[in-house]
Amino acid sequence: MLTAVGVALLVGVAAAVDREQAIVALRDLGWAEFLGSLAMFALSLVVGGLRWGVLLRAAEPEAPLAGAISSHLSNSFISGFTPARSGEALAPLLMEERCGVRPSTGLAVVLVDRLLDALFLASALAASAFYLRNRLTDVGTVLDAMVVAIGLLGGLALLIFVLLGPLGVDRIAVHWVERFNHPWPASVLSSIQRMREASAAMQSPRDLTAALLLTVAGWICQFAYTYLLINAFTPIEWLDSAVCHTVAVAVGIVSMMPGGIGASTIGFMSLAGLMGYSWEKIAVAGILGLLGAYVVRFLMAIAGDLHAHKARSKGSRP
Repeated sequence: MLTAVGVALLVGVAAAVDREQAIVALRDLGWAEFLGSLAMFALSLVVGGLRWGVLLRAAEPEAPLAGAISSHLSNSFISGFTPARSGEALAPLLMEERCGVRPSTGLAVVLVDRLLDALFLASALAASAFYLRNRLTDVGTVLDAMVVAIGLLGGLALLIFVLLGPLGVDRIAVHWVERFNHPWPASVLSSIQRMREASAAMQSPRDLTAALLLTVAGWICQFAYTYLLINAFTPIEWLDSAVCHTVAVAVGIVSMMPGGIGASTIGFMSLAGLMGYSWEKIAVAGILGLLGAYVVRFLMAIAGDLHAHKARSKGSRP
């Protein structure tokens, strides 16, 4: 249902674009920038896989890095078609198959990975709100409220991150589980404890620093993807592009659309339009960029699956 709504929004955006403007935008397309943007998107997927590998090997030192990367590539494609990235529920199973780790460890990787992204996004949104307050002076009150909301969400994400530590969620769950004399809640508690132990191992200073650096690197790749994509159709400043991208990501997450389809494009072009850019050219760029990104996800997922299949045929982990 959400996919249909997202596609309908995208079709609505395409229909709203003046035909002559679209033809001009496509005629003047800068192929070097467009292909460069897709290369940066592909690189962001690889960086995300490396981050999974760092987190996974913090808990399981013998886990194969290539297996973590291939799991991330396949999962990225699946998550692009599921609401609110719910496809990531399959990630622990992919890591179990390709890395030989427990699903609870894979789940810990996904949770810590999401929390690192949430912390960066909250920080980027707060910085974007301050930037936009000077850039768009007529919406200052709204942006002040946005900063407060972001601070609360960022604090909540940090609190959850801390709760995954040594005195975390398993202690909270013990009191509830011990009320039941049944093997099912006991097995749930065991999984929670293993997940907590894995997530605690991921919070060592060395591994957490590496994961944070890869988080920043991944977002920079995403910013570069958007910047090059828009510049393939119309000039835009790096900082304006990064701010629009940050807000568009947040809009996509809140909308719960698969891959942010439709909602992120509208968020980006609306904000860019307020900044004085041609929203029609940016809409064309957004639609073609979205299609290109799905092609990249598909090709990278095939590469990951082929690597996993080759490793299985050799009788070893990926």
